[in-house]
Amino acid sequence: MVKILNIVCVTEFVVGVILAFVLPHVSAYIFGGGLILGSVFTFLIGMGLGLLSLYQEQSSKKEHRDQAI
Repeated sequence: MVKILNIVCVTEFVVGVILAFVLPHVSAYIFGGGLILGSVFTFLIGMGLGLLSLYQEQSSKKEHRDQAI
């Protein structure tokens, strides 16, 4: 899930940069800026999900280790 979000984030950012800086239309600036901002939020969501899954994995390992003792 996190890998898919990272791919979406990079794709969104690249398309946003192309629209914002290559195409000379005002609507392209607005749409490109929105895509760049969306890629930042997608990155933050991906980081949050990655940290959450890492925390759950560590908790389950600790719980399993405590049960073994």
